[in-house]
Amino acid sequence: MLKILKQWLKKIFADVHNAIVSLIVFAVAATLGGVAFSKSLKHILFEILQSPMPLWSTILLVLCSVVLMYAIMSRILNPSKSLPYKIKYFPIGEQKWKTTIYSNDSFVVDRFPICKTHDLPFIYLSNKFCCPEFLKLNCKNVIFEENHYRIYETAKSHIDKIVRNKEY
Repeated sequence: MLKILKQWLKKIFADVHNAIVSLIVFAVAATLGGVAFSKSLKHILFEILQSPMPLWSTILLVLCSVVLMYAIMSRILNPSKSLPYKIKYFPIGEQKWKTTIYSNDSFVVDRFPICKTHDLPFIYLSNKFCCPEFLKLNCKNVIFEENHYRIYETAKSHIDKIVRNKEY
């Protein structure tokens, strides 16, 4: 057993010795090669830095900058798009409002409500939002255009309270 251990240690030390020697030889060769070519490398690098920038690289730089800015701005302006979400319907007044609630408790309320009676999304007719059954005179659920913003913001306020208190 002791004999096997001695052979194994000799082999390991020999491999380590060979690795160290080869690393030293490579470092010396790289240094001498670097010194020999340093004047030409400095000259080539200086020429590249002094030359005018080619048109294709300028266009590529601008294009990459635009793509990067788009990615950053879309992430900043719509951070919740990549988050998991659930859709809930909140009855407020005569309408239901479809709301997308994200995992970070941010939410988005659809601009058009849903008729509570017929469960149909409102449509826009000239100066009013109404249930499609309104056209058949079966529904009186109508929001006039001048009141839509006030009703929408009121619904959004109620939904905000519900989402904050986790009452859904």
